[in-house]
Amino acid sequence: MRPLNIDHLRSLVTIADSGSMASAGRLLHLSPAALSLHVAELERRIGGRLLVRHARGVSLNAAGRGLVDHARRILTQCLEAEEVAKTLVRERSKRIKVAALTFFILEMLPRVASGDHRLIDPSMIDFVVTEAPSALQMLYADDVDLAIVTKPPQLPSEDFALIALCTLPLAAFAPVGWHIPGRVGPAIFVDRPLICPDTSTASHEVAMRWLGRGAEQPAEFTVNFHSAILRLVAEGLGFALLPHTPKLLGESQVSVSVLEDGPSMDVYAVYRRDALDKTPLRQVIDAVTAVGRQITVR
Repeated sequence: MRPLNIDHLRSLVTIADSGSMASAGRLLHLSPAALSLHVAELERRIGGRLLVRHARGVSLNAAGRGLVDHARRILTQCLEAEEVAKTLVRERSKRIKVAALTFFILEMLPRVASGDHRLIDPSMIDFVVTEAPSALQMLYADDVDLAIVTKPPQLPSEDFALIALCTLPLAAFAPVGWHIPGRVGPAIFVDRPLICPDTSTASHEVAMRWLGRGAEQPAEFTVNFHSAILRLVAEGLGFALLPHTPKLLGESQVSVSVLEDGPSMDVYAVYRRDALDKTPLRQVIDAVTAVGRQITVR
């Protein structure tokens, strides 16, 4: 059975407060017939009368008074819930939440939010560091306004759009003690431990394809977040194949090599089409697009 209708409860409370059907109808902008239907539906659900009609108007019987007491609390809670939601929407409209990969945040944020020619006010953005699958899930759940991801996603509907931001080559990151040359092919990493993002990421797929590894040769270590992977590389646990940007964290502590016939990865911004009417989001998209043009390696 469906729960009691909020509008029906509001009608009963208004009748109780005004003392007549006519006055309640005027306050609620309802016709007498519509108001009577609300009361009739409540009485049908309850299984008995709620109102006593007399020459001066109407009054509540015991059942009606009991229902109205609870209805007042329910309507008050509904109003409070509405105000909470409105407050959250107002606060959300002032800031933009961006879910992005570590390397892009490290590359993007200093360029767009610092210096004399900064593109956006850094106080307008909240960053969530995550991998591509999680970033998209957060966007689809409306937990963030913008997702910056590798690999063109299969968008769930026409409500979402994407913009190509940049193309980055994969590079090999290895412990400095391995003495890896500046340009390498897959053969140099045979029998060497690999640290890789999890199997749901584009980085994992592209790295395995270049190395010629199959499912029977998984990475020795699977770790999300590129900065964490590079920390492990610097500690000597293995090598990694990751998108290469000048500001990638940990680069000073590892050796970086160009891949022979190495692949590149495309980076995209994904957003809700109807969210572009939020001026801050448009500004952020314009800023990250400008940065993408700067860091794309052609």
